[in-house]
Amino acid sequence: MSITFISTNPEDLLSEFQQMVSQTQQSMMGELTVAQGSGNLNEMQEISIRMQKSTQEIGFAYQDYLMQITQGGPASLYNAELCDFDLDLTVYHGDRDYILEFQRDPDITRCKKDIEKLGGTFQYPRKLLKSSMVLTERHVPELYKIGQRCAKILGLKPSIEFYSYEDSQFKASCYAPDGWQLYILLSSSLLEQFTEDELAFVIGHEIGHALFKHFDYSASQMMNHGKQYLSPLHAMKLFAWERDADISADRIGLICCGDYQVATKTFFKLTKGASFSEEFKLNKYIEQFMELENILRDSPVDPEDWYKTHPFGPLRIMALNLFSQSETYHTLRGGKGGEISAEQLKDKIKNVLSLMEPSYLDSHSEQGSLIQRFIFLSGYLISLADGNVDEMEMQALGSLTDPEIFGRCIKEVQETDMDSLKERLAEMSGDVRNLLSPIQRLNVLRDLAIISFADNSLDQEEVKILHGLCHLLNINDDFIDRVLGELQEYIV
Repeated sequence: MSITFISTNPEDLLSEFQQMVSQTQQSMMGELTVAQGSGNLNEMQEISIRMQKSTQEIGFAYQDYLMQITQGGPASLYNAELCDFDLDLTVYHGDRDYILEFQRDPDITRCKKDIEKLGGTFQYPRKLLKSSMVLTERHVPELYKIGQRCAKILGLKPSIEFYSYEDSQFKASCYAPDGWQLYILLSSSLLEQFTEDELAFVIGHEIGHALFKHFDYSASQMMNHGKQYLSPLHAMKLFAWERDADISADRIGLICCGDYQVATKTFFKLTKGASFSEEFKLNKYIEQFMELENILRDSPVDPEDWYKTHPFGPLRIMALNLFSQSETYHTLRGGKGGEISAEQLKDKIKNVLSLMEPSYLDSHSEQGSLIQRFIFLSGYLISLADGNVDEMEMQALGSLTDPEIFGRCIKEVQETDMDSLKERLAEMSGDVRNLLSPIQRLNVLRDLAIISFADNSLDQEEVKILHGLCHLLNINDDFIDRVLGELQEYIV
């Protein structure tokens, strides 16, 4: 496939790239529709694999050309005029990689522009701001002192203005309508019960969201606004990115407060709320997180309850712990030290997140192939529930499986009916349960639930199948009902 770009600046190149991807996908989706109409599964498989490979090739060519026109290095995603801090060194790579992907995605780009035309991404904080009270430096000098401390560390150029609103829960948010004025909103209970250092972590975290441009993409808002053209695959990626974005913001929070123990204590207070006790043995609790893999596999605690209350809290604490021990953190703080190199940090945090997120594309092992096959057959069974395998459902399934496994699975289901599929899944379920932790199983079910919405409808037979998959994976039906309820708010 010959790919040639002619743009001479990053902005025009991005538009050219998006148009090329869109045209390629539209052409192949047309072919896929024809093949589906004729019932030719072999041709559907070949087209799907070609579409994945073509999109990937265009992406690689775009990245190479972008490096050429930016004089040998990738352009920064972040506005260097907002602060003197090295955001490219600070950002969690998963966060940055997702945003690069979003910028290349024509549908997400379209949705982002549409939201901006309607007033931007700050609907919730803007509404909250109207019911909040401005806190002036004259009345709360201590709070502005903390803000100035964070601004000095980061070399922050925008000014900060604080607001407070009545709420018994510990909450914080940020409103940055133009990037040059940051409105930080803090609940009254948070102001009353957090120390100066703890507030520095909270304020730093919110500033981080603004500096890393996290407000440009909101999963719930984008899926709600773009429900007519964003796919289940977009939902999966947006939800995963929001977790990665918090890891980046946590790093700015730690840099501002300067103490990992304080950051961890603050994080725990935020997640546990008023139930937090100063007598709680924080170090012991952190040590338990360091053994999280064993906890997830062997603990008697209900994983569904843990998932519901604050699913990625422990993983964020682990990621922050690794960052605090890294050479990167010490460099950013203006000193030397650290036991973990930048490359090791990237790999270690990836391993941490894998405790909850199975690596669907890790097909280089017998176990990885088994899990992908289980996911494909489960998703295909859901797609068959209404009697028609939708092209968007196939595209979503293709995104969760390696092209080779996708091709083998397509052949496997050619002469297979629903009853046979259910039998095969039942046979595989024991091995899948042994390979995946309870939390990982919940995430598999969550992704399968998203696929069920691929055709913008939810059939009762699909719900029955999802309940059956819950039983195979030893998960209560309540979990899938809750996920379906949440998804229905903004996907349908």
